[in-house]
Amino acid sequence: MSAADAKNYVAKHKIPQLFEALMAGLMYERPEHPIAFVQECLSTLDPVNPPANYKWDEFVGERRQRQAPSRVPTGKVSQRLNSTPPPKQKSPLAPLPSVSKHATPAHGDGTAVSTLPPILDANQEALDTIARNRDSHPSNRMAKHFDADYYSTLSKEDQAALIRCCQSGIDNADSGMGCYAMQPSDYDRFKPFFSKVLADYHNVDADATHTNNWDLAGVEGLPDDGKLDLEALGLPALSMRVRVGRNLADFPLPGAMTKEDRVTLENKMCLAFDQLKAMPEYGGGYNSLTPDHPDHITEEQYQQLVDEHIMFKDMAADPYLASAGIASDWPYGRGCYVSEDRG
Repeated sequence: MSAADAKNYVAKHKIPQLFEALMAGLMYERPEHPIAFVQECLSTLDPVNPPANYKWDEFVGERRQRQAPSRVPTGKVSQRLNSTPPPKQKSPLAPLPSVSKHATPAHGDGTAVSTLPPILDANQEALDTIARNRDSHPSNRMAKHFDADYYSTLSKEDQAALIRCCQSGIDNADSGMGCYAMQPSDYDRFKPFFSKVLADYHNVDADATHTNNWDLAGVEGLPDDGKLDLEALGLPALSMRVRVGRNLADFPLPGAMTKEDRVTLENKMCLAFDQLKAMPEYGGGYNSLTPDHPDHITEEQYQQLVDEHIMFKDMAADPYLASAGIASDWPYGRGCYVSEDRG
């Protein structure tokens, strides 16, 4: 399992929130037998249909004493460890002392100190790293525009998803961009964050809109007829490459793709390449890096394409793409189509 797969699994099943709730119950209740206490807490959950979200006090007081849901038959009879006696009946939360400087521990300004154990953010380590990267590397756009106040307004699920988008800039403080959307919808889902990063990258206002304008009127140095004719401009023949990136709507963005996604996308694109190869004006062939693919090329052929600046270099060697999940499962699902004239 790759690091990206592990992180997706943890986020999908709300593992940090479950551990947070268990820790809150342990710190508040302070049971004599913590293992038996954890077992009792987990027994109140339905193993097949667990809660969509875990509240921080899920296992505190009477919330922990709810009737256990029906179980999927296993043929085994569970037993409590050492026949632990049932917990004493108590209210959900013990009443907090009156907010008085005589009755409650207080800070220097007289404000009360909470008697409840602190509930740590599941992403606290990442948040601390973002803060350090912002100070040490001001050019890291992710860290520069990450707003802790905005982050705190998000649901636990969205917080985890935003951190996943920021992982490259968290792991690599010297990253210039530092963030990658995992799904096309992330640009709208986290617009307050991404709009600032993108505006900074393109050096425009956050509310700027792009307008196509191919009108050459007023451009200095053009021939009298206004046409971009290289010969009329006195320029030699030129070669130009235009790099265009596109994604297929059926798949997540590269950082969130599984190995199966990558191979499936490659096979889908090969259907289009087959049509290009059959056309005289294009011809050429497809070069796959996926082991056992019908069009798989050798290491020598791959290096030749890299040297010609046609094929991309080894993504797995790029720490920024690796942290973002974009380099995961290399080299599966990777390759390039080259026309007959290699143009």
